[in-house]
Order: sequence, then structure tokens, then C-alpha cells
Amino acid sequence: MQLAGLGGADWAYLLGPAFAPDGRCFDVDGTLTITLHSDGSMISGPLTGILCPDPSGTGHQHAGAISYGNPFTENDSIALTGGTGQLAGLTGTASFHTFSAGARFTGTLEGTLSG
Repeated sequence: MQLAGLGGADWAYLLGPAFAPDGRCFDVDGTLTITLHSDGSMISGPLTGILCPDPSGTGHQHAGAISYGNPFTENDSIALTGGTGQLAGLTGTASFHTFSAGARFTGTLEGTLSG
């Protein structure tokens, strides 16, 4: 990902124990960690959100195990704290939106850090 003013970064999403049904969706939790390419500075925080399997024509017409796609969307909130390096002392909140279908994956992370 590219972070405004900070450059390239990697992100890792460690899934938590929650995966509770919520209608046709699921409540999820975990931890999101962002690591800057420039110097390895990191910031992380707890993530909570909802994952929703999307309807798939192919998935409903054929057996799920042989269907290509299995689309889903996920919308999460993250409370970022505990930074290191140039992210030390910063805190903030962010929203994380992801969409996946087969080999396609897109995501956006929007938020503000201050300190």
C-alpha cells in the first residue's frame, strides 16, 4: 500500500477468534499491522468489523467447492496505537474496506494519525 506522506508499506491482518454469525454476515476481529518500507517503522491496533459473503451466480448454480469466485466484502474499524520508529507515539482510527472475488482483491485504508 501507499501511505500519504510516508510512502510504501506492507500490511498484515492477524485474524482473531471471533467469527460470529450476524444475519447473513459475520462479525470479525483481529489485529492490523502496518510496516513502512523506508525504515521498518510499525504501527498496529485491534480491528473489528463485518465480513459479508456476496451472492455469486456461479456459486449458486454449481457446487461451492468447484466455483471460482467466492466473493466477499469486509468493512472494519481499527484503533491504531503502539507505533515504533517514525510512527512512535502516534495514534488514530482508520477504516479498512476489502473486496475479493477469486484472484481479484482490492482494499482501501482511510484514517488519520496524530500525536
